[in-house]
Formats: sequence, C-alpha cells, structure tokens
Amino acid sequence: MIITEILEILKANDDGTLLNSLYDEFRDGRNRNDILTLLNSGDEMIGYGCDISCEIKIKDAEVQKTIMNRLEEILAYNKDSYNRERAFDALYGFYMDNNDTNGLTLLCEKLVHDEIPGIKDYALEFIAKNKG
Repeated sequence: MIITEILEILKANDDGTLLNSLYDEFRDGRNRNDILTLLNSGDEMIGYGCDISCEIKIKDAEVQKTIMNRLEEILAYNKDSYNRERAFDALYGFYMDNNDTNGLTLLCEKLVHDEIPGIKDYALEFIAKNKG
C-alpha cells in the first residue's frame, strides 16, 4: 500500500505538500513496517524509505534495529549513490538519537575509503572530532 501511495503522490505532480503529509504520518507514528516495505523494494522506493527514516524517531528497539540493519545493507551494497547517502544520513540520526557515538564511530571507520565524497568526508570528519 505504501508504494501505491507514493506512486499516486508522484503522479499528482504537486509541490511536495502531499509527500510531506505522508512523511508527517510517519512522524506521528505510522506503522514502521511500511518503512521496511520501502527499504526492501526497488531503488526509487528505497530512497523514500531512507528519507522517511531520516525524519523520524523509533522508540521500539527491535523495530529500530531491523531498520538500521537494512539501512546498513543499503549503505554497503546498493549501487545508487543517493540511496547510500540517505541511508548513511538515517543511520547517523539513529546513532545520535541513541547517544551511541561508539556505534557511529565504528560505522564511520568502515567508510573512510568510501567512493562517495559526502560519506567519506563526513566519516573522516566525525572520527577526527571524536578521537578520544
């Protein structure tokens, strides 16, 4: 259903209001499994799942872990640079929401040689700022 909703929004060709309203539903607690549906779909829809993940907090630790694991897979294996960057952004948010700088440091250490400058540069910067 979530994929159909997004496709209908894209067909409507509006100014972003409809998409923002959909994102608001997730900010207000819409079922997080819909995010997983997007993250497990085709490349275009993966991007929307990553975008939504950047916009929300997830209180359920098990659901958050499942989404974070999928985002890490996207970051490691997806060929689309936009999806990879958005997955990184979402993971950053989750780690920071959990005050888990150690987890973010470990992730950044894996990414210091990434081919995408935005990911690589941020990883290097984060590690440099957080050397203890």
